[in-house]
Amino acid sequence: MIFNRVGQLLWVVESWKRFEMDSMYSKKTSAQRSTLVSVIVPVYNGETYIERTLASVQKQSYENLEIIVVNDGSTDSTPAIIEAIAAGDSRIRIHHQDNQGVAVARNLAIQEAKGSLIAPIDADDLWHPDKIELQVEAMQRASSTVGVVYCWSSMIDENDLVMVRCQLPYRFEGDVLAALAIGNFMGNASLCLIRRSFILKAGGFDEELRRKGGQGCEDWKLYFRLAEICDFTIVPLILVGYRQHRACMTMNISQMERSFQMVSDWISQRYSNLPDKLQRWQKRNQNLWCALQCLRCRKIWPTIRYLFLALAADPPAFLLVAMRLHTKLRRAARLIGRSTKSSDQQRFMDLSPGEGIPEEQRGFLEAREIDFLRSVQIRGELKRPERVNDNETTGVVN
Repeated sequence: MIFNRVGQLLWVVESWKRFEMDSMYSKKTSAQRSTLVSVIVPVYNGETYIERTLASVQKQSYENLEIIVVNDGSTDSTPAIIEAIAAGDSRIRIHHQDNQGVAVARNLAIQEAKGSLIAPIDADDLWHPDKIELQVEAMQRASSTVGVVYCWSSMIDENDLVMVRCQLPYRFEGDVLAALAIGNFMGNASLCLIRRSFILKAGGFDEELRRKGGQGCEDWKLYFRLAEICDFTIVPLILVGYRQHRACMTMNISQMERSFQMVSDWISQRYSNLPDKLQRWQKRNQNLWCALQCLRCRKIWPTIRYLFLALAADPPAFLLVAMRLHTKLRRAARLIGRSTKSSDQQRFMDLSPGEGIPEEQRGFLEAREIDFLRSVQIRGELKRPERVNDNETTGVVN
């Protein structure tokens, strides 16, 4: 009897959460359209996907946009494609530069931006038509201490088909410094709407990572710096299609591993009071991520190697996390590289943003670990520094 009542109560709570999410999407937003949003799009040899990416930006229901495309020294037909698209849309401005990396390209776009809100998107990703409108509304509702509004993403393949419906379904809000200390819980650079004033204060994207052979985690490092000076909030809907293909940066696993390590070391040096368990979880999750990428590339022995490294980093929790991720890993490996549509796959743009959100919003973390991260925030064990400006060169923008 008691168990039945508890079960009914849990069902009511879960149903209410679903209702809230559906209501958030179905309601017409009242975002003030006077706020200019600067969309920044770095692109290097992106001829395959850039047209689809820009189309998803142009079709945003929130139309008060400027779209700044930075061609980072492309040697394919990208320049011709973006020039042709810009000729038909006065909101698009194009800048050309020699190949200097994604951080330099993004910083140039931020420097040229006229809007008070910045929305980065990578040149192969997609946005749901209501992404910016929902995020602008959330930013306008939030307090002035909120500098970042993020959402969730689906992993999509070369044909815009969904491989994993909700990539990293974490829900951290407010002071998210402890959560970001163990990794980029948002997962990619196309999710956020950010106040330009906070990006400037944080110093922009770090241009040194590429120069040191560690391009890839510039977004994680910027998010961490932003978390030191502002709060985060979320629109809990799937509004981004995060593309995985063999030519994308995250498939360069050795480079991503170097980038992970460089940012991890930087965080450890910056916070000597980082709890040991956070460092263990950081190593475990980074190695699990590398294992997942290797599996998608059909690299079996590297997959096994990274799984053993994850096990060594945190033996007690590893088996629990790995067992829960087993289905996702197997599905991702089965779908990667398919050239034809599977019967159980759908196009990202055909799905409602509230559809397919998992009940357990945990990703690589166990429930007890999420509770601990939230308690660290509450207790102030991981304190923000009084001054962020520590004379470190990051690619500061004006």
